[in-house]
Amino acid sequence: MSSSQFSLLTICSDKEREDDERRVEKLYKDIANGGLRRKRGAEHGDLWDSDDEDEAAARRRIAKQREFAKMRKALLADEKIGKIG
Repeated sequence: MSSSQFSLLTICSDKEREDDERRVEKLYKDIANGGLRRKRGAEHGDLWDSDDEDEAAARRRIAKQREFAKMRKALLADEKIGKIG
């Protein structure tokens, strides 16, 4: 192998390594901030994953609000607590 071939291989190898490092950094960033999930949904033309998650979060929030309302109603029903409020 001549020195010019070796230097060409070295340059190509360095470029590939840099490209790989950029891709890995981008992938890590996408995984960390949820971009990968959004990209996957956009590729397939559906965003049902995020919609289901949003609906589930809304259901949990409503259930938690109902639970707190019941607790508040029970506390206010108690004579001693009702006098304070």
